[in-house]
Amino acid sequence: MNFFKHIATAFYKSFYDISWMAEQRMKMWRAIAYFFVLFLVTVLISGFWLTRGFSSKALTLWDELTDNAPDFTMSVQDETFRVTDLEQPYQKVLDGNDGDAMLLYVDTVTTSSVSIEEIRANVAEDMPAIVITSKLVKIYDAGDEPVQTEYIKNVPSFSLTKQQVSDNIATFFQGTMIWLFGLVGIFVAGFLGLGKLFYLGIVAWLVYVVARADRRPVTYWQVFTIGVYALTVPTLLQLGMIFLGYPIPYVYSVVLLAGMFGAIFYGMKKTPLTQIDPSVKNEDKK
Repeated sequence: MNFFKHIATAFYKSFYDISWMAEQRMKMWRAIAYFFVLFLVTVLISGFWLTRGFSSKALTLWDELTDNAPDFTMSVQDETFRVTDLEQPYQKVLDGNDGDAMLLYVDTVTTSSVSIEEIRANVAEDMPAIVITSKLVKIYDAGDEPVQTEYIKNVPSFSLTKQQVSDNIATFFQGTMIWLFGLVGIFVAGFLGLGKLFYLGIVAWLVYVVARADRRPVTYWQVFTIGVYALTVPTLLQLGMIFLGYPIPYVYSVVLLAGMFGAIFYGMKKTPLTQIDPSVKNEDKK
């Protein structure tokens, strides 16, 4: 309970209370724990914002792929891909949002090989294409050679109808996707969070040099700890810029520096002398 109380207290005090931030400078691990909780929440919020509507988009894409097609069944048995109740070869030109188009070609009946030139006979000769046969899947870019090939023998056996695929897409995004999204969020928060702390380490060194030049009684790690709390406002500003789609150059660094310098040069004036690290006192005597 005390941990969550600290997280809540640190969150709102990091907005305005530079004296409180200065008082916390000797509690580095509590600060880092707070930062990762804060950053995990911001990653999940921004990720949800960016991926919202994936379910409807996936179903829309699936409907476009199977437009005017009957309720066919597709299956993999004995290392062979089959599509029944579908007139083949099945061709569909998929129009992208940016104006690009791609050809989908499905033929699991013909046993003889078909060249990419024949597949593109009724479309632009440089149109990217996905070619699905009974034994493999090939992806072509604007050239004639496939840029990727996947073999059906590596796919486990299954059997699904068109409607079942639609239902599975909806189920995945409504249920499974939530847990997958959470796991990815934890990984991303950890990975990018370490990057932010590394950047903070560089900024903290610059602030420490200035503070010691002014004979402020702080160590480097105390400056770093203050910086962890000072990350709150710039992190939330960065999240807001993601939502608005309008990044402002250098605002993250400027706000971070303002918070750190404010806590060290103004917040520490009200800090009791008993909180000064003895090693700093000894360093000043030298």
